[in-house]
Amino acid sequence: MTGRQKVGILLLIAAMFIVMGTFNQARAEDRENYLVRGSWSMQFGIVRDFTLTSFNGGLISAKRHLSPNTAFRFGLSLRGDVGDNSSETSRSYEQPGGGEEFTRTSDGNTSNLILNISTQLMFYSTIEKSVNLYFGFGPNFNYSRDKDEFDLEYTYEDIPDRDGFENRYMRSWSAGFLGSWGVELFASKKISFIAEYGARIEYYSLYRETNSEEYVDETGRFENFSEDSHDFRIISDAVKFGISLYFN
Repeated sequence: MTGRQKVGILLLIAAMFIVMGTFNQARAEDRENYLVRGSWSMQFGIVRDFTLTSFNGGLISAKRHLSPNTAFRFGLSLRGDVGDNSSETSRSYEQPGGGEEFTRTSDGNTSNLILNISTQLMFYSTIEKSVNLYFGFGPNFNYSRDKDEFDLEYTYEDIPDRDGFENRYMRSWSAGFLGSWGVELFASKKISFIAEYGARIEYYSLYRETNSEEYVDETGRFENFSEDSHDFRIISDAVKFGISLYFN
């Protein structure tokens, strides 16, 4: 084979790749959706009065197409707060000879943390229509913690003041698999509406405890309570409505 023939074959192969690439791009542009490899979408939930809210995650719900038929979806929710709380309540109690009034003052702090993470591999049944059926599955993890710590002071009219406390703690977590199935309707090439059902099977763990010393009259009341429970559960989610915005 001469050098000129080799150059001709290389030019022919290059031309074939250029034609194939142009054809594939034309097919993608002719589609009624944007289910193409490398596309991204942000998903938002739609609730009453067409208000936008979280769909698959309160902080982010995003999807990336690995191919026209498959996509990876990621959802993340994170919420927490720390604060101070104080209150004052006047009460009364009965005793021989009449009633007595006292004031209950509480002062303390509260904190809570909620974390939800979900990932799913999505599969689409059709990729060149405005209406597409899909399903997905993947791991799901949830964690929450609540903690309250209060100092209590009881002020009476005729007896010495009393000091107490009230502490509450709760921690729960779950891990399992989440399944989703639904339909995606493209209103335009890069905007679609979603209706989706879901169910998950998970292992759930809950621990909570309460420790307190409180007074109504001069007699103290003590409480020490704790609970530790674990179970497997299956939960079905109500249908969710949402909107997807696609981009590269």
